[in-house]
Amino acid sequence: MNHDQVEEILTKNLPGVQQNVLLRQFTTMRVGGASDFLIEVSNIDDLVKALKTCFENDIPYIVLGGGSNVIASDSGFPGLTIINHANHISFVLEKSQVMAESGAILAQVVTEAAGRELGGLEWWFGLPGTLGGAVHNNSETWGHSMSEIVKSVTILFPPTNGEAAKIEQVDVNWMGYGYRTSKLKQWHTDQKPVILSVTLQLRQQRKDEILRRMKESKQGRWDLNQPKGIASAGSYFKNPGGASHAENADRKPEDSAGWLLDQVGAKKMRVGDAGVAKEHANFVTNGGKASASEIKQLSDKLKHLVKEKFDINLEEEVEYIGTWAKH
Repeated sequence: MNHDQVEEILTKNLPGVQQNVLLRQFTTMRVGGASDFLIEVSNIDDLVKALKTCFENDIPYIVLGGGSNVIASDSGFPGLTIINHANHISFVLEKSQVMAESGAILAQVVTEAAGRELGGLEWWFGLPGTLGGAVHNNSETWGHSMSEIVKSVTILFPPTNGEAAKIEQVDVNWMGYGYRTSKLKQWHTDQKPVILSVTLQLRQQRKDEILRRMKESKQGRWDLNQPKGIASAGSYFKNPGGASHAENADRKPEDSAGWLLDQVGAKKMRVGDAGVAKEHANFVTNGGKASASEIKQLSDKLKHLVKEKFDINLEEEVEYIGTWAKH
């Protein structure tokens, strides 16, 4: 199907679809070329409609929430980018549960839960991004991971084996969670399932205790290791030893990606306007004019140096989206 045919289908079925929109304005790293088509959706019905249109016409798609944890290619994306703003949040207080749509901003979910004396989410306060992204990636912070509080996930599955697309609710075990990964993150077909909403199992706690942990979590993260006043995508590489802040007497320095990168002089390295944060070596940054290619070149260089010095293969936590040249 050529570009004009895709344009006709999308403009007919999806009012508000735009063309040739730069992805850099939708990612926290502030890099990325143009998506052929882009639509912003504000509710689950419109999200499902956009996805089913892509399913039925074999149109490539990606779904972005807050745009953290991703690096968009300079070449952009040859299909439809869906910006997910579906953000309805509700509570079942007698069960200490929160149900939220996948486009809900994580900080808002944390704050609203705290206001209802529901604890368990406060470790994520201050992190960017949406709940859907955090659940998809099994976001981890201060030794806690999303897998601890996810009860169920409602997912739109693409059509397979002649069957139509379907919406199913799966439990936490189906998600196949591991350190900063999930079954969905590792899905390898072109048409990937998409999280629509999530039910979290929290616990009743005193509001003042929750607010104290929220403050400590945000201040500790910000003061210790967050780059300030410069674009980044969050932690760039996974820690070889797993969770970054878990209290573990057996933890070795080389279990930390930041420590490994410090040892190879990462903070002094640059490729163009791509650099490494002075606060923490596991944050690759955009000084303002970096290209996605420069970000990728720098990250490849860092991986090579760590492999050469320690014989350890660093694995990106960020995902590369769009069209990338193969080397």
